[in-house]
Amino acid sequence: MATVLEQVQEKYELLGKIKEGGMGAIYKVRHKLLGEERVVKIMRPQLEGDQEFAVRFVREAQTLIRVRHPNIAQLYDFFADEAGNAAMVMEYIPGIDLRELLRRHGPPSLGLAVEVAFQSLEAIGFLHRRNMVHRDISPDNLMLCRDADGKPLVKLIDLGIVKVLEAEATGLTSTGMFIGKVRYASPEQFKSAEGAKLDQRSDLYSFGVVLYELLTGRLPVVGDTASALIAAHLYHPPLGFDVTDPQGRVPSDLRDLVLKLLAKEPSDRPANAEAVQELLRQLKSRYRFSPEELEKVLPPQEELQATALTAPPTAPSGQPRTQTTAPTAGWEPTAPTVPAPAPTAPAVTPAPTPAVTPAPPTQKPKRWLWVAAGVTLVAVLAGGLLFARRFLPKSQSAAANPSTGVLVVHAVPWARVLALKDEQGKSLPLPSDAVTPLYLPLPPGNYSLELSDPETGKTVATTVQVRPGLTTRSVIPLREIPAEEFLKELGWR
Repeated sequence: MATVLEQVQEKYELLGKIKEGGMGAIYKVRHKLLGEERVVKIMRPQLEGDQEFAVRFVREAQTLIRVRHPNIAQLYDFFADEAGNAAMVMEYIPGIDLRELLRRHGPPSLGLAVEVAFQSLEAIGFLHRRNMVHRDISPDNLMLCRDADGKPLVKLIDLGIVKVLEAEATGLTSTGMFIGKVRYASPEQFKSAEGAKLDQRSDLYSFGVVLYELLTGRLPVVGDTASALIAAHLYHPPLGFDVTDPQGRVPSDLRDLVLKLLAKEPSDRPANAEAVQELLRQLKSRYRFSPEELEKVLPPQEELQATALTAPPTAPSGQPRTQTTAPTAGWEPTAPTVPAPAPTAPAVTPAPTPAVTPAPPTQKPKRWLWVAAGVTLVAVLAGGLLFARRFLPKSQSAAANPSTGVLVVHAVPWARVLALKDEQGKSLPLPSDAVTPLYLPLPPGNYSLELSDPETGKTVATTVQVRPGLTTRSVIPLREIPAEEFLKELGWR
């Protein structure tokens, strides 16, 4: 079976890379027979080979290929190979995403903001009526372009992590896995380890964050670190409009709607996208946008196309290659190669460990150590790391023994594990030099952990619950990582 890159190259000509971040690199391509421009999203190398992710990716593609709506970017094609690599071919949209719109021009007029919000809900509501949850509603996944008549058209893009609610019982989503963007995620997205279930109202919360930012240019959550942002979503009220809109530009009824969308409890939010649209429909008749404003925020199409691509790499030769041949230059997603932030732990099981060059525990952390720690935490929270699942034999997985659970312990930047105790306070055996990340098959129950920061000597205690047949991932932040650095590493800023 041909590799994913060989399958893509057979049908498409590479025009250049658009961006890289999150789960994959995105390229602009042209169909060799039809001449139509499209985009290809190729799964990141660090996710390759994870069969659980691959199965989920294929299943979602099978669902999304049938999604047809004018406000949703069309999925045209899907490729997969025996190694678990995958690629999606999507509609190319000559426009500007809302993040870039805010960066270049600041908040649009109320008329344009309401129009964008209304059309965004057309796409979100369409997915919801088909029992789907997008889980990643954010400004960079909403694009503003023009329709055939030159009128504004909003497109929801990047459907790669859409969840079909009926599939929840299949076990394809790991316990404790975070999927989405920290700045725009709903409170319940951070509670998956506690058994919180996501429904369509999770998307409405994320949409509320986007709408707040679109109206004020500010986020309703405040925090200098990733953990502070998560705490703000979970516990703190939204930043008041009196702070972010002191001139009173946003009318009171629109303010009230946004605050309802940002309710911490899903039951306190509007019931569905249609209910929100009904309120926005009344505002559409009161606020209009001018053609001049649209011209300002949407430059000519040829200018958008010229600035959309990075420096185009060498075009693929189109010659057949074997499975083991390296991908043609330019198609290879440049996943960062980051040295591990901790010495490799002695083997707890026969599982192989990745080859790394550890930093001495007494050495002062360098910048790469913080970056490596940030990448590690992001990958765990976003579901991209899946460290234990990739490097452990299947015979040792929790699923193979329903009466046993698995605990995977991570720390930021890394830590020595000093003690592990069960509910009766009995100390359990650990390797002589136990460090994170640490994999521990354990009987179900509650456990207490004590960890130590190797540089400062600071100790942290935490408790975790191990469930039968499931993997529990515990992330212990010993130090705060600046939010800007945290988000840049994932390509979110």
